[in-house]
Amino acid sequence: STSRTRPQRPMLGDVRRQLSSMHCQLALLACWQPVASGLVWPGVAPREYKDGETVPMLANKLSSVRTQIPRSFYALPGCVPHQLTRAPESLGEVMNGNLVQNAP
Repeated sequence: STSRTRPQRPMLGDVRRQLSSMHCQLALLACWQPVASGLVWPGVAPREYKDGETVPMLANKLSSVRTQIPRSFYALPGCVPHQLTRAPESLGEVMNGNLVQNAP
């Protein structure tokens, strides 16, 4: 007589763990996708730069965990550009205390 063995079925707990793991992976993928597509600021059109083209960089304020007073990015010693220029700011940025300047 030939003995037949029944294929083992996965236990319900194993199936739940696999589904839970798959749901977590899908959730992470869904969260990662918008970040990977880039960041777009309201009122600022996206721009692509060519190889070798100068990309303007801006520096913002410095803040402290000890005081609420913001300081200029260049208040501390460091690489200060030859000429500091303030970037145009909206009313909200000014009220927020932003001090946007060019960076070297």
